[in-house]
Amino acid sequence: MKKHLIIIDRSLNSKVGGGRGYLYKLKQGLDKIGAENFIVISKNETSDFKQEIKRKYKHSGIFNFLLKIYRILNAVRYYFYLCRLNKKMPSDEIIKAIEKYDFDSIHCHHPFEFITVMNYLKYTNKNNVVKIFSCHDPGLTSDEIYSTFKPINKYIAQLLKKQTQNIEQIAFENSDILIFPCTDSLNYYKSWKYFANLIEGKLKGYVLTGTEAYKVTEQSNEYREKLNIDKSAMVFSFLGRHNEIKGYDVLKEAAKLVLADNE
Repeated sequence: MKKHLIIIDRSLNSKVGGGRGYLYKLKQGLDKIGAENFIVISKNETSDFKQEIKRKYKHSGIFNFLLKIYRILNAVRYYFYLCRLNKKMPSDEIIKAIEKYDFDSIHCHHPFEFITVMNYLKYTNKNNVVKIFSCHDPGLTSDEIYSTFKPINKYIAQLLKKQTQNIEQIAFENSDILIFPCTDSLNYYKSWKYFANLIEGKLKGYVLTGTEAYKVTEQSNEYREKLNIDKSAMVFSFLGRHNEIKGYDVLKEAAKLVLADNE
C-alpha cells in the first residue's frame, strides 16, 4: 500500500506551537496507534544555540546593538530568499527521506514548504500525487511575517508581506485538499481578497489539534523564587503567540483592570 507523507522541512519540537509542535505530537499519536501508512518526515533535531545566546546576553548593550543590525540584514536576506522560492527544492535531507517511499499523497504544513515540495513533484514527474496543505499560522502567514519584521523595519516588513502573499496564493491555488483545525478558523482568512476564490471548489477537511496532558515539573513557589517574584504578587500567565488573534492584547488590558482592583 502506498504511503501518505507528511512533510516539514524543519526539526520537530514539542515545546513550540505551529507546525513543529503540532507534527511532533501527531507523530507521537501515529506511532502510538501503529499507523504505518502515515509517515512524518522532518529534519533531524538541531540545538537552540541562538536562543541560548540571546538568553545569556540579552542585557548586554553591545549584543543588542549587534542583534539589531543582524535582524535588519536577515530581513533583507529573507526577502531575496522569498523572491527565489518558486525555483527552490526541499532540503537534501528531506528529499533523501521522501525517495525512500512509494506514496500517492503528500501533506505540507507551511506555504513556503508547500512550494518547494510542489517543485520537487514537478521535477520528478509525480503529477498524480495528491497535494494537501495546512497553514498553522493563526491567520495569514503574510500577516504573521509582517508582525514579526515590522519592529525591525516597516518598509522591509511590507515587502516581505507582499512577497509572502504571492506565495500563499500559489499554495492555495495548487493544493488539492485544504486542512483547517475548525470551520471558525476560516474567518481569519476572509480579509484576504483572494481567499474566497482560492478555496471555492476545493476539498476541505477539519482536524482538531491535541496533545497529551503535560506534567508539572516545577511548583509555582519554586518558579517565583527563581524569578525573584514576591509570594503575594499576582501573576498572569499566557501560553501562545503574542498577537491579537490569540487574544494577548485582551489579556493585557484585563490584567490591568484586575491589578487596579486589587491595589
